[in-house]
Amino acid sequence: MILVNNPGSSDYVYAPLRHAVWHGWTPTDLVFPFFPINKQIWTSTFVLFTAGAALLLLALCVLLIDGLGFKKWATPFFIFVTNAIAAYVGSIPVTKFLMLTKVSSYIHQHVFVPWAGNLNGSLAYAATYVLIWLALMTPLYKKKIFIKI
Repeated sequence: MILVNNPGSSDYVYAPLRHAVWHGWTPTDLVFPFFPINKQIWTSTFVLFTAGAALLLLALCVLLIDGLGFKKWATPFFIFVTNAIAAYVGSIPVTKFLMLTKVSSYIHQHVFVPWAGNLNGSLAYAATYVLIWLALMTPLYKKKIFIKI
């Protein structure tokens, strides 16, 4: 059954149909009034939306890397993927050490916040931390040393 938004008068428009340019009702319109996309409570619609977005991004990466052969831009990802365990296991004690000694807080407040602000300073700190681990993993990748279980 398809509901069509033709109220006969422009004074009243059924609220769920207000967004539909073609003035029809899709199956999505049946779900979203009851399950809003809300990250704070991880609704099922948020999970489905993010899973769909991740699959679209994966399809784009497969197209670019395998289909069209554009591999240069993905080298940092290859480096992390080939030694993901080493990067993960290595970053845990380093992060804990930085947190316990308050070095991370000091670096964040005195290096990144003054030039990037509070929010962007946090982003810059995290990006720098990832780039440091990329620099540490690159020699392993170049020497074909892959840590596996």
